[in-house]
Parts: sequence; C-alpha cells; structure tokens
Amino acid sequence: MKGLQNLTAPSGDIAPLTVAIATHDRPHLIGDALSSCCSQTLKPERVIVIHDGLSDETSEVVGKFGALNVTYLNAGKVGLGYARNLATALCKTKYLCILDDDDLMLPNRVRDHMKSFASGAQLSHGGWVNFNDRGELEFMPGKAVTEDVMVYAGAAITHGACCYETAILREFPYRDDLAGGIDFDMAMRVVRSGVKCAHTSSYVLLRRRHAASLSAVHGGDQRSIRRAIVNMIDWQRNDADIDERRAAAVKQEEFVTIAPPLNEIYSTLGGLHSAMRVVGTVPRRATAFFSLLVGLEIDWSELEIIDADPNLTATIKLACRPTRDVAVLESFDVALRKSAINGQVLSASVLQSVAGPLATSSPPESFRLLLRSVALKELFLAHRILSQKRPWDWFVASRHERFQGREGVAHYLVSAPFRKAKSATQQRIFGEDLKAFVQEQTDLSATVIE
Repeated sequence: MKGLQNLTAPSGDIAPLTVAIATHDRPHLIGDALSSCCSQTLKPERVIVIHDGLSDETSEVVGKFGALNVTYLNAGKVGLGYARNLATALCKTKYLCILDDDDLMLPNRVRDHMKSFASGAQLSHGGWVNFNDRGELEFMPGKAVTEDVMVYAGAAITHGACCYETAILREFPYRDDLAGGIDFDMAMRVVRSGVKCAHTSSYVLLRRRHAASLSAVHGGDQRSIRRAIVNMIDWQRNDADIDERRAAAVKQEEFVTIAPPLNEIYSTLGGLHSAMRVVGTVPRRATAFFSLLVGLEIDWSELEIIDADPNLTATIKLACRPTRDVAVLESFDVALRKSAINGQVLSASVLQSVAGPLATSSPPESFRLLLRSVALKELFLAHRILSQKRPWDWFVASRHERFQGREGVAHYLVSAPFRKAKSATQQRIFGEDLKAFVQEQTDLSATVIE
C-alpha cells in the first residue's frame, strides 16, 4: 500500500516460527507483506517466499529485505496448493505461520501465536481486520473452531490468521488439484482430526479485500468446494441432528477481542487514504454519556452521536468528525479506551470511512419527529428540558447539509419511531412539547421537523 515503510526488524528474541508466503506475480503487494514481517515485536526465525508465477520483479522486491532471513524459491506456475506444500517441506522450525501475499501481519502476531502454543495448542488463530483501498475496516474477531461452527456458521477463522505446528501441515497437506477452496478443505481435515485449537484473544492480521484477491477471482470455486464438503458431512450424520447442530453453531458467539490501537493499523497500512472517523459504543444513560464527553481531551462539540440500535435499547455510538488528521483520530481512540463506566471498559472503537446522509431507519408505517439545530449544545439543553416533562426515547444524529442559509453540520434530536396506528396520542404530545420548547427559547436557532 502506498506510503508503507520498509521497517527494520526490532531487536529481541527470535521465535521458532517460519512465515510462509506463496505469491503469484504481485511485486506491488509482496513488499507490504514482508514489511509487516519486519515490524513484528517478536521476530520470526525465517520467512519462506514461494513464487508461483513468472514476474522477475518479485525477486527484486524480496531481495530488498535484508533484515529478514528470507528463503526465496521461484517454482514457476505450480499452483497455490503445491507452492504452500513446498514451503512446508522447506520449513525447519516447529511452527509455520501462513501469510497471503496481499495481507499484512499486525506487529503482535508472532508473539501472540507463541503464547497460544505455550498453552498446548497445535493450531493458533486470531481475529482479522478486512480492509480495502478506500480505508474501510471490518473487524472479524473469529469464533471457536469446531466442526459444526465451520460447517454451518462460518467466520470462525480465516486461513491467513492461522499458525500451525509444522507437523500438522505435513500430516494434512494442501490439495493441489482444486481450483479454489483449498484453505477450507485443509482446515476442515485438521479440525475433524481433533487438533487442539486456541484463540490469541487478539487481532493478528489485516486482510486486503480487492478485485484481484483469490476470494474475488475464485469465489465461485471456493463456494462450490465448501458446499461439497458440507453436503458430505451432512450425509454422514443423522438427519434428525442436523437442524439442532446448525442452530447451535449459528448461536456461537464471537470471541471478545479488543481491536488493536489505531496507531498500529496506521503504521501497518502506511497512513490514511481518505477522510476517516472513529466510532465507539457507549451506554445510553445520560449521566454516563455526559461524564464521558466531559472526560474527552478533545473538543466534544465536534463529535457526532449516532443511533446504535433502531430499537433504542442500551447503547449509542459516538463518533469523531471525519478527518485525515491521524493525531485527531488517535486522541479520540485513546480517550474511548481509557473511559470506564461502572467498571465496564467501553467496547473497542472501530475505524470507519465517512458515512452518507442521516438515516433514521424507521419501521414500516411509522415516523419520527426531529428537532434540528446548528448548535449541538442546544440539543443537549432541549433533551434535558424535555426529559423533565416526560421520559422520551431519543438520540442525536448529525449530517452535513445546507441549513439556515449556510453550509455546515446540522444536528438532530430524533424521537423514537411512532407507529401511526398505536401512538398517535404520544406523537401529538411529543410534538406539542417540542413546539413549546422552541417557543420558550427565544434565542434558539432550532426548527421542529414533523
């Protein structure tokens, strides 16, 4: 990715672990993957790059990484499964870590895998973060690796976030006769054998989503292989058990995995490529919410408050303004992580690309009432006064628009959805409260929107 640094390997111990990368004519990507190997807080003993292609540029890129103990083999067009099996054959360490040439390891990956192995695991896996060229991030913490979860639920693991005892990969080699789905095929054979798996309790991988990825190019083949394996397993089972097992697998919760600090993601991705914002989840209770705002060491009037749940339950989402300034995003991220309410640490913040217009997502045949203002503090005042009259459900949202003759950010105090058939009286009373509030506040620059 543009701006990525060729980092120097940090000093310290070396793990008995090899990173295996199979690459196919992607010199513009392999350098990023190798840079992420250099940035590990615990260095791998060796990196093996198997070139499954024809490009001469790949060897030139690999040759620039003198800080790594790299073994490079140009195997020609042998296919992904064959290339990975070659890496296994060349591996001399106890553990082998898989890395695709278009993905990047977070700095903690090798160290966290070694902690899992110290607990007796034979397969260590962690969470992964999907990203694209627009800078959008999707955090995937992973689930318990069981046969049922992998067959019926999915999103338990991604192969690039796994590390194995090398002996396991020798016992269960990749198939080289499949056009796609070799990762799922191999992982299912490993899991069904009873191998002990452990989650790192961390995110270990940044997984690139792009048009030339294997998932995009061979997605149809991968889905066909997966369906064939699932059908075979279902055929072997008692029909009466399948629905029950599927339901239990779908309910399997994701691991509680704290997102990595944004500065780690920034340093790995090489900076921001578009305006971004941080979004964190906080309790809905007003006292907790306002104490959080006061505690933030940034201008909270520039924050955006987003409805987290159309049912208006227990939480809201708090977002900073879109920006390209890494320092602003990091300060907000740090503030969210430091804040604790009733002993509960806030959920991990998430980096998001700039969203579109305000969407209230009302149920069918329902509507909301909105109070609009250019001053966020006015809406907090409105909420306090209105709440003294009646305990209305509410949330605040913001969007960029033209309002009161100028371009800027307009803020909304938004009611809960009112169903036309059941809540006409409530809607009328709430509307009267809003209008009375606006009339009482002579210096208020707000408008009631029905």
